[in-house]
Amino acid sequence: MFILKKSREITYVLLRVAVYIRRSELRQRIEKYAFQLLEEASLNNFEKMLETTRVLKAFIKFGEQIYEIEPLNSSILINELSTLNTAIRQFAGLDKLPDLESLFSKPSIINKNKENSSEISLKNSSNNEPEDRNIAKSIIRQSAILEKIKGSKDGCQLKDLIILLPGVSERTLRYDLQKLVSQGLVNKVGSSGPGTRYTI
Repeated sequence: MFILKKSREITYVLLRVAVYIRRSELRQRIEKYAFQLLEEASLNNFEKMLETTRVLKAFIKFGEQIYEIEPLNSSILINELSTLNTAIRQFAGLDKLPDLESLFSKPSIINKNKENSSEISLKNSSNNEPEDRNIAKSIIRQSAILEKIKGSKDGCQLKDLIILLPGVSERTLRYDLQKLVSQGLVNKVGSSGPGTRYTI
């Protein structure tokens, strides 16, 4: 699972960075929340993970401001925590709008094949597997987009992402970019059109 793997990676890096922090209280807190993040990921406690990622970002930013964490390391960690935060929100469905359709009654049809003419609801039984797969694909795609933008010195254009992900439609890539921009993970530079660039 992507979220657990990413949490392991972040925990490992946080512990490596914490070794070089001279102020023991800051080091201990970062280590504590790093382990807490990993524990919450293994328990699928997504709401607590979101809170833990916010706390870790605050400590990392503070560590950078008091010259305990290198700015480059701080930037990388904050970007990775943001990627994890996005993945959690998408996988746990925390970014979804409420399903208003479920609040209204549905018409039913009569099954003429059955002798007792019982009613059958039009609504299918819910099977979350395809939806979970789509969310996982979306998370992986958006992570790949973030990595590409991070690795590009002057940012990325849509055509660069089309080359990176040849099996993905342009419409889907635009949707992913729009989502990353709305979450504050990516900046859109320029008006819409071929000259538009995306940066971190």
